[in-house]
Amino acid sequence: ADGRLKLSKDPAVQSVVAAGAAGFAETSFAALEQDPVLRLRSWGRVAGRFVGAAGKVAGKVIALGTLQPHTQALSYDFSTRTDTEGRFEFTRVPPGSLWVEHRVVEILGPGQTSSYASQAKEVTVVAGEMAEVTLGGGIRVIGRLGKPVGFSAPAGSTWSVGLHSHGAVPPPEVQGNPAELQRWAGLPEVQRLTRLQRHLPAEVQPDGSFTIEGVEPGDYSFMAYLSAPPKPDGSFVPPLLVSRTPTTATVGAGTGELDLGEISMVPTPEAAP
Repeated sequence: ADGRLKLSKDPAVQSVVAAGAAGFAETSFAALEQDPVLRLRSWGRVAGRFVGAAGKVAGKVIALGTLQPHTQALSYDFSTRTDTEGRFEFTRVPPGSLWVEHRVVEILGPGQTSSYASQAKEVTVVAGEMAEVTLGGGIRVIGRLGKPVGFSAPAGSTWSVGLHSHGAVPPPEVQGNPAELQRWAGLPEVQRLTRLQRHLPAEVQPDGSFTIEGVEPGDYSFMAYLSAPPKPDGSFVPPLLVSRTPTTATVGAGTGELDLGEISMVPTPEAAP
């Protein structure tokens, strides 16, 4: 009742964490040996809005987590969904620097899903204060997928279509060297640039037309393929169709639409009869 506790020192423990209604604290055994009082810091808050076309901002998955989850002693990952106006809020957030991201969850097949960050922003949370962040926005990109004459997609097949922004490029001296490439990929700045990459999925209609909302200015690569229904044993199934040639898109500032025109789709060698 008076907040006192006794801890047994364990060399395998990297952090000592306390959390409750009053706040949050993180320290180490070494720091507690110098000062045995663990002082809670008030929770911060993160609130914001996902900006997009009318009727398409509700139910977006918004996640919040540590900047370097693979290198920090303590990592966390919380998620919520936007309301009908695209608003979201996290009411108990540990103070510090973190990521807030729009997370896309794709259904790959029965019982199979995949998730990835569509857009991420770095936010600094101050104890007892609220940080605000806006996700989404940008222009609409449209186009049409041109399927081969006479092609009919089998039941259960799924489209994977979208834009991907360019990330950090490994310098020539580390390319071809797995150990150096791994070290380079672990650099904080490289991880930060990787996290800032945008992956924007398209909404594909039965006639092959597609729409990608919320595309911010920048250079993107366009990706499109049609996946066959998954096998019961989960083994690899090659795509049925892929885009004929690589497509890039440069999106400028402003509002409106960018039309990529018709994207020719062709069978993959593995799927071709």
